[in-house]
Parts: sequence; structure tokens; C-alpha cells
Amino acid sequence: MEKKPIGNTVKWFGELKSTNDYATSIAHFNGSHGIVIASKFQSQGRGQRGNQWESEKGKNLLFSIVLHPKFLEVKNQFLLSKAIALSLCDVLSVFANGVSIKWPNDIYIGNKKVAGILIEHSFSSTYLDTTIIGVGLNVNQSVFLSNAPNPTSLYLEFGHNFDIVVLLNSVCNAFNKRYAEVEANQDRISENYLQNLFRFDVFHKYRALNQMFTAKIIGVRNSGELMLQTIDGERLEFAFKEVEYVL
Repeated sequence: MEKKPIGNTVKWFGELKSTNDYATSIAHFNGSHGIVIASKFQSQGRGQRGNQWESEKGKNLLFSIVLHPKFLEVKNQFLLSKAIALSLCDVLSVFANGVSIKWPNDIYIGNKKVAGILIEHSFSSTYLDTTIIGVGLNVNQSVFLSNAPNPTSLYLEFGHNFDIVVLLNSVCNAFNKRYAEVEANQDRISENYLQNLFRFDVFHKYRALNQMFTAKIIGVRNSGELMLQTIDGERLEFAFKEVEYVL
């Protein structure tokens, strides 16, 4: 069966507990690759590290994509994170300067977070079977009540509302191109990711094992590890949750 373009089918809901959970529930159906589940509100939306994702009803773009990337080895799974992050940068850079990707998968405008990505994989061999990509993009929300340190939205950055459906279509179009690159040119994806990476190749403060140190980002592996180099020249690698930025 020929795969349809990502976003060829979009299912919109007024409210879901989680678009990722709903996407997972339909992922086993034939022809589910590329289906997008979008909701105006999530009652139990999830962020990274088990955090709750704050989103005012009807104000933001909340969606999940079902993928069956059976060509991709599990050890290279982070290429899909790179691809969706770059897709968001491709779209947002049309409106804004200073759009970047904060490892592992937040999207920043300047020093503020405008989007988050949550990716969940399943596999039973050395190749991926199913991937669910969840995205929360702050669009028209003007007030944030959670204790998140630095949220922003397109409205706060530009002073006017955006059409959420149009934005979703733009992201799907961009992701179709980036997904094709994951299949055909993984080196280009990785190079573009570094070019758009927040604080790449510049010394800043980080914290790991309750110790603060100064280092610069020198790379990100296709398996997801962040590669740092200290002022003394020592090279370090960290997986998710093992290191944090000092902002």
C-alpha cells in the first residue's frame, strides 16, 4: 500500500485527554501512517519529564502524528525528533527571527519556549515499528498560569492572532519534506539541526549530578545524546534528563 502524505487525513476534536494517547489507539490500523490527531483542548496533555502541558482551550495548536518508520533503526530514532523540530523552525522562521531548537525537543523564540515535542516509539526489532509525535505550539494564548519558567506564544511575540488550522497545514507540509530527508539524507538533517540548535558551539552554564559547569554543545547523536566540551577540553555525553541548561 502506498503511503499517503503526512497530514492527508486530519481528525479534529473539541477535547481529548491526550492527542498522543488517541493517536496510539489507532496506530495499529492499516493506513494509519501519516494521520494527524488535533484537539482544541487536552485535559491530560503531557510534556517532557512527565510534566503537564498548559494550554488554554481553543488557543493553541495541539496535535499528534502517527508514523510507521520501519526503515529507521532504533539507534537512530532521534532523527525523527530532529525532523519535527526542524519542521517547526521552518514554519516559525517565516514569522520570527531567533527561532531555535533547545535540546532535546523544545522550540524557542529568543530565550522563551514557544513549543514542546513529545515522541513515543514502539519496536520489537532493531527497526522502529510505530512512532507517535506529539506537538504543543503556543499560538494565541496571552496568559500562562503554570510555573513554567519562560513560556511565550506567537500572539505575545507578534501582537495578533494566528489561524491554527493554517499553521497545522504548514507544519505538515514542512514535515513531509523533512521526513523524506530522514529517509534519503540523514546527514543533512543532522547538519541542519545543529545549525538551528540553541546555544550551539557557545560556552554556557550547565548542571549535571548537582554540579554546575561551563561547556559548549558540539553535537547531538542520532540516538539523542547531547555532546558537550568543557573549557578544559573534556568531552562529555548526556542522555535525556541527565543534564540541564542553566538559563
